[in-house]
Amino acid sequence: MGIHVFDDLSGSVSLSWVGDSTGVILVLTTFQVPLVIVSFGQSKLYRSEDYGKNFKDITNLINNTFIRTEFGMAIGPENSGKVILTAEVSGGSRGGRVFRSSDFAKNFVQTDLPFHPLTQMMYSPQNSDYLLALSTEVSPAKLAFPGL
Repeated sequence: MGIHVFDDLSGSVSLSWVGDSTGVILVLTTFQVPLVIVSFGQSKLYRSEDYGKNFKDITNLINNTFIRTEFGMAIGPENSGKVILTAEVSGGSRGGRVFRSSDFAKNFVQTDLPFHPLTQMMYSPQNSDYLLALSTEVSPAKLAFPGL
């Protein structure tokens, strides 16, 4: 049994299985430094296809973006291969950002949101083509993710 050392600066490590019997495991490491007004962070995303024996750094698939530790990763139901990562956007952005995958984290699609999520986004239990989100804003926002 192999051991993988995640040698980046990490204050938090999240591990998620992406579908039963697929062998795909994702590991998200995050490091965050809070400052007076804003916090700076760094994330690394790793993917294994062999039940964690070997990992590959796939951070470039999410554009080296800081993924919020408290939101982590949301995995789609029923071995769908769907994954959501909720990111922090710096520079006074008017909304957050999500990275979506529907192919067991081989590729990600970046979507900028018109709101800041309050909690982790998740898949609708009735239809995994829809995401559920709570916003910090008062007015409701509707989003469509074609081909989710």
